[in-house]
Amino acid sequence: MNTRAEAATWVSRVRKGESLASATLLPAVQALTYDTLRYYDALADEANQYLARPIPSKQAIIFALLLVGLCELRYHDTPPYAVVSEVVNAARALKHTWATGLLNAVLRKAVRQTQPTPTTPGAQWLHPVWFITAIQQAYPTQWEALLSANNAPPPLTLRINTTRCTQAEWISQLPDSLQAIPHPDLPNALRLIPPVPVTQIPGFFDGQCSVQDEAAQWVSYVCDLQPGLSVLDLCAAPGGKTAALLEAEPTLQVTAMDISAARLQRVTETLARLHLPSLTAHCVCDATHALPSLTLPTFDRILIDAPCSGTGVIRRHPDIKHLRRAEDIPLFAKTQRALLEAAWPYLKPGGRLVYATCSVLPAENEVVLNDFLAAHADVAAIPFTLPGAISRGPYAQFLPIPEQSDGFFYGVLTAHR
Repeated sequence: MNTRAEAATWVSRVRKGESLASATLLPAVQALTYDTLRYYDALADEANQYLARPIPSKQAIIFALLLVGLCELRYHDTPPYAVVSEVVNAARALKHTWATGLLNAVLRKAVRQTQPTPTTPGAQWLHPVWFITAIQQAYPTQWEALLSANNAPPPLTLRINTTRCTQAEWISQLPDSLQAIPHPDLPNALRLIPPVPVTQIPGFFDGQCSVQDEAAQWVSYVCDLQPGLSVLDLCAAPGGKTAALLEAEPTLQVTAMDISAARLQRVTETLARLHLPSLTAHCVCDATHALPSLTLPTFDRILIDAPCSGTGVIRRHPDIKHLRRAEDIPLFAKTQRALLEAAWPYLKPGGRLVYATCSVLPAENEVVLNDFLAAHADVAAIPFTLPGAISRGPYAQFLPIPEQSDGFFYGVLTAHR
């Protein structure tokens, strides 16, 4: 399909509620789709200033195509005449020839003018208003930087698998076109510049490295690993954090859970690619309910990488801005609380339960843990700090401020029953 037509199709599908999580897009299509979704509110605001009347909702694909064209004019280096021509061709490819004149006229008008001043908060900050309000309340001195960071291209961060090679050995393989910048605090983390597909990352398919944001890589430190510990990894798929734990301490006895066999298979495949020890046990279940009979009655460590809004990784997944609603957040919090309630009885006295999300919303993070603490006299939080994170009570919150990590939250609970 025509590149712009395909990008418009995906933009339209996302606006109707479909996630890009399982979409396989060619690089050119992905760039246009992601950027149009990233700058959608500003592009829509501009388009509506040019249009004599709104495009009918039943012709949403044409509005999406118009925004793809505006996106390419404003944020890409394609010559303007080529953008106009290719968008018109895309309308024909979509069998909407009636729209060719409209698209040609509006885009030519945009070429002659600079991008107009946004007329709404959503167009100014490129986020839904409910999210802007929530971030302003949670981070009154950092909200502007956080929203701006969400609209910037994300870095590519790797975790070197030191069971396969040292960081220096891995760096020695790099071609001159790539540069690796080691993380100042995480010895196995580095940023690869420029970002490239995994097919171009040296040693990836030989298990020498994984793609994982630096905030997520702190999981092995937060878990305070020791040889031979038993670990229950809830919501384990696709296995990135499971692998990080086993790379840090290969003698761990890990039981992995997830809601489907297909998702658990991804964990197995991840460990196999990295040549790591196999899982001690695995279980398909909905962990928001009472857990099934397990190989071990209790565990030294429990990791809950909880389902969440994903609002800390918007820069990587701009469709999140279009898929999440304010009313979703209490539903996520209910699920997160249910996971805590189900897992808690399986933690050994003095053990550690690590709760993690890729959210920046307190309602999914410290509020969930504080409510859980208030309801359980035998639970205590273990205070800790991490480089680059801000403290939220006894917990650690990473923010996607420019040149830093994704938004990510950690809390650690212990049992003193």
